[in-house]
Amino acid sequence: MPKLHLKVLHKGNANLVFQVEVSHENCSPTLALTNEVSYWEKRLWRVCQKFEYLSKNNDYTRKINYPYLKEELPKDNNLQPINQYLLDYELVPISLDDIDAHSKKLLKKYVPFFDQHQIWGFRMPNLLPFETCTGKTIKIDHFSKLHDFSTGAGGDIEMIWECKPKWGYYNQARPESSWFCRNCCLNFVRQGSRKAGKICYSQTCEFRDVSVLQQCLDESNVEQSLHKKILNYFISSDSVVKKVFQAQYDVFKSLLKNGAYRDEDDSFFMQFFDSKLMLLRDVTCFIEFSKSGEIKEYIVDIDYKQIKLDKWKEKYEELCNTAEKVNMGESQQHMALKHTLIS
Repeated sequence: MPKLHLKVLHKGNANLVFQVEVSHENCSPTLALTNEVSYWEKRLWRVCQKFEYLSKNNDYTRKINYPYLKEELPKDNNLQPINQYLLDYELVPISLDDIDAHSKKLLKKYVPFFDQHQIWGFRMPNLLPFETCTGKTIKIDHFSKLHDFSTGAGGDIEMIWECKPKWGYYNQARPESSWFCRNCCLNFVRQGSRKAGKICYSQTCEFRDVSVLQQCLDESNVEQSLHKKILNYFISSDSVVKKVFQAQYDVFKSLLKNGAYRDEDDSFFMQFFDSKLMLLRDVTCFIEFSKSGEIKEYIVDIDYKQIKLDKWKEKYEELCNTAEKVNMGESQQHMALKHTLIS
């Protein structure tokens, strides 16, 4: 009987993303709930690896994460700006008996105890068409990649921009604004400089300052023919990154309206410690540019965020202590930040 072979494409703190390869022989009906080899074409399988026991990962996927994604998030009016971009997930189990020996050994590295006979995961579209198109991936910075298919063969896709916009920054005219740019400070904490994340997406999108983005494209040897499309997209009012920032803002405003997250002195809003906000601050965006001019946008890495107040507060305090060391640049946004720090 043919077996499924799992190839790790991405490993995060909570999830593993696999490419599932199926023998081109006649497959058993038990394989991935279907006897069609095409079932896994252009699809990936995402599995939780938060816990050592398979049963706990399965329960988390089926009883917590899946209902949260399919039932709770769509009902939240504050997420209306991004609902249409959320990647569709299908809950799919695979029997351990249908996985080859090499893949089982690989799985045990991340989930040591197989106390159930099947693994529940999310079947989802594969947004990167490297199997059918010729292209190359250019790492722009820590949070940004460009998948360039402009000079390759196979399809209408010209390029795909992949990024983590992280936290939106709101200007000083808004009283609920944070007093430093968390993205730039986080990069400094992780790498000791801004080199890890050169592009500040809140700067690019909110203040329409694309100078740093333009410089990054030049330094990364991105094809000149692609520059204008990328720059125009990020300063447009309809970019998916702006929609993510708008959703962050709407969720935050709702928290303030309900009187949530004030400290004992009522002097600082604890806006950093909300599960849904932390979800929005950790999503990944894929922007697909076609040769025909069409743009498709997707939001992935959507997961329920367990409350980790101690960890989140510790990180926030570290960022506050680091803020004054960060080279804030000369943009309108960071000029305002420097003025705040000085005063």
